[in-house]
Amino acid sequence: TPVFYRRQILCIVCGYLIPWVCYLIFLLDLAPKGIDLTPFGFMFTGPLFAYGLFRYRIIDLTPIARDKIFEEFSDAVLVVDKRRRLVDFNHQARLLFHNLPHWIIGMDVKYILYKMNVSPDMTFEETIPLSLLNHRYYEVKCHQLCLDGPEAVGHTLVLRDVTERKIVLDQLREHAEIDELTSILNRRMILSKLDLIVLQQIPICILLFDLDNFKAINDIKGHQAGDLLLKQLSMLLREQMRTADSIGRYGGDEFLIILPKTNIEDAINIANRLNALCQQRLMVTLSIGIASMEESDSTATLIKRADEGLYKAKRYGRAQV
Repeated sequence: TPVFYRRQILCIVCGYLIPWVCYLIFLLDLAPKGIDLTPFGFMFTGPLFAYGLFRYRIIDLTPIARDKIFEEFSDAVLVVDKRRRLVDFNHQARLLFHNLPHWIIGMDVKYILYKMNVSPDMTFEETIPLSLLNHRYYEVKCHQLCLDGPEAVGHTLVLRDVTERKIVLDQLREHAEIDELTSILNRRMILSKLDLIVLQQIPICILLFDLDNFKAINDIKGHQAGDLLLKQLSMLLREQMRTADSIGRYGGDEFLIILPKTNIEDAINIANRLNALCQQRLMVTLSIGIASMEESDSTATLIKRADEGLYKAKRYGRAQV
């Protein structure tokens, strides 16, 4: 026993021993006039128990402290037994689930968790993905409750609000993946996507293109006009491309489009359509190079061929594929 508890335990053990000793004296026929001394022993047991319980107040204090912490815990906590029945919940859980009534104790916890899109067949050994409730994101962590052995007698589910953390992470991810000016994939991300597709040997075509005479636009109309044009072009690309296609800013006024499961003829048609739309709606033309993936291709060789196509288009007079 920890030192802190020893005096209390000693008082209680002495309180138990005194009636036993008195009864033993009676059984051995050592009591005066054969009187059962056990009731007299209890006269001492009562004060000893009272002293142990109320002088040290350890038994009273521990559950009070635990209840206080449990109720004031900033995360919502649900306690469930082995059969997934709700056993207890704290104040934060009551607020989170809109004033949980006490009669819900004893019911299957899935009736509460279904609001968070948690699978009803979930086992508490699984990792529960980020859940959405009341327009907030919650991280659900499971902890086993064990007594003496390794077998769990129940679980606690701790629901932590991670909305702010998720917003920050999403913003960081967006800054790392999205080009700030055009709101499409940046060079690193579009090349990563291309690497993955090449590795998986998915048949693709890529379009590598830039705006004709873009430097002149910047020089004559200013860089703000050039930035606006790049934004308008990226919006046009997002409108026209399929869901499966990936669009990225390769650098400056150069763009890269990945067209999965597209043959060279279809890619040429897509490129010509884009060029025509840019002329009609943005009053600019594009020089576009196309490359279709071959078995021996790597990302570098594929881009190299598309780049050669781009410079051929420029040499032959621009505004073409």
